[in-house]
Amino acid sequence: MVVATAGPPGPGLAVTGFRLLNLAMNPAKVLTYDLIISSAPPERAGTASGSAETGDELGIAVGVAIAGSIGAAVYRAQLAGDAIPAATPTAVAETARDTLASAVAAADELPAHGAAQLLAVVKAPHEPQEHHGGNCHEQRRQQHG
Repeated sequence: MVVATAGPPGPGLAVTGFRLLNLAMNPAKVLTYDLIISSAPPERAGTASGSAETGDELGIAVGVAIAGSIGAAVYRAQLAGDAIPAATPTAVAETARDTLASAVAAADELPAHGAAQLLAVVKAPHEPQEHHGGNCHEQRRQQHG
C-alpha cells in the first residue's frame, strides 16, 4: 500500500521500502532467534543458532527466486502478443521477450528507427509513468502501436 502511493519508482523508493521492511522484520527475527537458542540445551546452542541462520538464509533465497520468477513472468506477459512492433524480425522479438538486457542487446541488430521503437516498448514498463486513470498498459500500447 505504501509503495503504491509513494510516487514514481526509483532507488529512493527501493531504499525506503527496504528500511521499512527491516524495521518490521528485525524485531521478529531477534525474538525468533532468542526463542530458538534459549530453547536448546546449552551444549546445542551453536547447532540451534546455525540451524536458525540456515533457515533464514534459505527463506531469503527462496523469496528472491520467487520474486525474480514473478518479475520475469510479468515482463514476458507485457511483451506478449502484438506489444512488440510488427516490423521487428521474429528472432529479435523472441530474444527481446527473454529479459530487458536481451532486448537491449537485440536492438543493436536493428536499424536505428526499429531499435528505438523496440527499446521504447520494452523499457516503458520500467520507466516512471504518470497515471491518468484507466488502463495504463493499454495507453502505452496505443502510444507505441
